[in-house]
Amino acid sequence: MADSFRAVAAAKTAAARALEARFDHLTSGPPSPRKPKPRNLTEKEKRDQAFRLACGAFVKGITKAGARLRFDVQAAEKLLAAGANINGGDGDGWTALHWAAAEGHLPMARWLVQQPDVDLDSVDLDGCTPLWAAAFNGEYHCALCIMSKGPDLTLRGKASTTALCTPCNAARSQRNPTIADALDAEIELRRQDPKRVASLKSGNIDYDDFREDLRSISKNR
Repeated sequence: MADSFRAVAAAKTAAARALEARFDHLTSGPPSPRKPKPRNLTEKEKRDQAFRLACGAFVKGITKAGARLRFDVQAAEKLLAAGANINGGDGDGWTALHWAAAEGHLPMARWLVQQPDVDLDSVDLDGCTPLWAAAFNGEYHCALCIMSKGPDLTLRGKASTTALCTPCNAARSQRNPTIADALDAEIELRRQDPKRVASLKSGNIDYDDFREDLRSISKNR
C-alpha cells in the first residue's frame, strides 16, 4: 500500500513539473523564445489577465503549478462588464475560451459561447482553436458546447506530440473516439445542409436539437 501512495505522489510531482514546463512562457512567466522579456502589464492587460484567470487560466507566478485550476463565472461577468477583452490571449495566444475548453470548465464554456463577441475560432501560436484544445484533451461536453455554435471544424493546430491536424484527428490521436465521432457526424450534417453553420450561429438550432442531429447520423451509420 505504501508503494502505491508513493507512486501517486510521484505522479503528482511529475504532473506538476510537466505543467510548469508547458506553461513557463505564458503571461507573467520568464523569458522564452516565444515571448519577449517580462514587462509591467498595463491596466488593460491586467484586466484581461484577471478575466482569463476568472475563466480558469493558468498564469505562472499567480497560479500554483499542479493545483486544480478554478473558475468563477460571476467574477468573469464583472470583468467583462468592466471592459475586459473576451478574446484577449496570453503569451501562448490562449483565450479564456481556450482555457475553459481545455480544462473542462463546462459552466464557463457555456457562458463564454453565449457572449456575442466571443471568437470561437481564435487560434493560439500553434493554430489550435478552443475546439481543438477540448478535442485533444478529451473534454467531450465542452467540445459539444462549442460545436453547437457553429465553429470552423477544419482549422488545424498542433501540440508538441502531434503534427498539424484537425480537431477530429487531434481527438483520435489522443484516443478520444467519442469526440471524433461527434465531429465526423457534424461534418456530415454540414455536408448535407450548407445552411447549417448559419443556423447554429444564429441560434436557430438549440443545443438539444443539435445533440439529436448528431445522434441521428450515428444511428444511420
